[in-house]
Amino acid sequence: MRLRFLLLHFATLMVAFCLARMGFLAYAGADEVLTGGEVWRIIWASLPMDACVASYATALPWLLAWVSLVWTRLPLRRVLTPYHILVGTVLAVVWVVDAGLYPFWGFKLDATVFAYVDSPADVLASVPWWFAVGGLVGIAALACGLSWLFGRITPDAIGDAHGTWRRQLVGHGVFVLLGGLMFLLVRGGVGESTMNVGRAYHSERLFCNHAAVNPAFSLLASLGKSKDFAAMYEALPDDECAATFESLYPLTSGYGSVERVEPTERLLRVERPNVLLLILEGFGTRMVESLAAQEGVESRLGALIEESVFFSRCYANSWRTDRGVLSTLSGHVAYPTTSVMKLPAISQRLPSIARSLRREGYTADFVYGGDADFTNMRSYLLATGYTRVISQSDFTLLDDRQAWGVCDSTVLSRLRDRLAVREADGQPWFTTALTLSSHEPFDVPYAQLSDPVLNAFAYTDHCVGQFIDSLRHLPLWERTLVVVLPDHGFQQGVGITDADFYHIPMLWTGGAIAGPVEVDCIMNQSDLAATLLAALGIAHDDFAWSRDVASPRYARPSAYCAFSDGFVMVEPSGTTAYDHAAQQIIHATPGPSAASRLRRGLAITQRSHDWLGTGK
Repeated sequence: MRLRFLLLHFATLMVAFCLARMGFLAYAGADEVLTGGEVWRIIWASLPMDACVASYATALPWLLAWVSLVWTRLPLRRVLTPYHILVGTVLAVVWVVDAGLYPFWGFKLDATVFAYVDSPADVLASVPWWFAVGGLVGIAALACGLSWLFGRITPDAIGDAHGTWRRQLVGHGVFVLLGGLMFLLVRGGVGESTMNVGRAYHSERLFCNHAAVNPAFSLLASLGKSKDFAAMYEALPDDECAATFESLYPLTSGYGSVERVEPTERLLRVERPNVLLLILEGFGTRMVESLAAQEGVESRLGALIEESVFFSRCYANSWRTDRGVLSTLSGHVAYPTTSVMKLPAISQRLPSIARSLRREGYTADFVYGGDADFTNMRSYLLATGYTRVISQSDFTLLDDRQAWGVCDSTVLSRLRDRLAVREADGQPWFTTALTLSSHEPFDVPYAQLSDPVLNAFAYTDHCVGQFIDSLRHLPLWERTLVVVLPDHGFQQGVGITDADFYHIPMLWTGGAIAGPVEVDCIMNQSDLAATLLAALGIAHDDFAWSRDVASPRYARPSAYCAFSDGFVMVEPSGTTAYDHAAQQIIHATPGPSAASRLRRGLAITQRSHDWLGTGK
């Protein structure tokens, strides 16, 4: 009887979520044209997140049902009635508010709504008056209906006898196993990533992805991330901040417009090549140098530099993969304490290389041997232009694996085969691949160096070299640009407050480049977007935080590198590292420029948080 009650409780919630989703599709998706297959895929993609929320809501009934094994006269319905009224009311409010605001806001219900609690008129301004009135009626009806249904399936008491000690032991064992199963559903499985909004993303159509997201989960998941970003890091007066910022990113003077550089400065010989972007896990310049210094080790990246367009003074925007990948693909700065990739409502409004190239007829896909749902990566990728994300679930169990997923050799081999097939389509493509083998714990199927860290990096270096060699023998090589760029550096002998940690090699190779050349100017990895698009003759005005470093207009070279609650500012005059928490400089190159470097770093931090909080 206890198990029957818990299963009914869980099933009631799952059915309620499905019906609420149909209501969302009918109202918020009234202008969307969905096929039956798309509706089915929405429902299927929503099941894990719905099961997570249903398990949360069933936790208290599970606990009380377990207690009833000992206290057989526990008045279960009377105890749970207030709880069921609360659950029914909360879910009803969430469903109605989510459906009502989505057509105007364009993202799922999250903690943003609480910014308007003290001004409900601002919320109601987004919906017609008749929906506001109807919504209140709907909330009352749904809350009453769901509370009544919970009451119907909840027994007055579960008063069966205690039974023998063996039966009692079995009963307790069953509840322990049931609790473990509910925990896995709440967590989202046994993989590296826990349940997150991105788990429901399955389509290149953003509305389909949003429809699959459980709004109750979206709201709860965002509560801990809700901050008044615009009020953070207010170090400079607004006018001084604006003037300082525009000296680095002079968008108002037309910096963002495309300007074709002189022929002698052209980086590509092919106007619209295929573009392959290889993002290497943690492969800072220091690691390239360390491998090159090892006796008997051929640094393939070091050799590639000699025949490539080499951006020798490139710096990562951050120290973490989720931040570095977003900075690379969206041409955006990184933040000291915030991962924008984990904030779907914000990340979806960013520009992206993939979206810009798709407008020009390119296809766009992403290949990664790990868990693409980690840090909401899948939701970010699909929301910003990628049509397909290939991750560890697309590989077989027989493929070589390590702690973080499928090994680089297998992923790059599969990528090579995939590119060879895609080339036959005749459509230009943009493919991004993210490696993972040079990530701790460095357990790679390779044994050339005794140091496990250097050995893991040597393995990735070897895999990339073999991969590039294999591409050279394919017809696609002559019309392909290969961009190799790490997501961040690696902390070996340097700390995250040291500029050397962020120094990363960026090189362009492939048959599409005009020839080997060194671009010797300080830049961030976020500048790839504008530089690449400009080289392709594609507008990049929407990349407000990315700079075309090959343009004569790039007059103030600099790099801004964010670490946990601080930043490093790199300029030709030197570097300045600043700790926001302590409100003091950690270290700086001495000289009269130290104060101005600090001011420019503070202006970027302040202005970026203004954008994060207001979108402007």
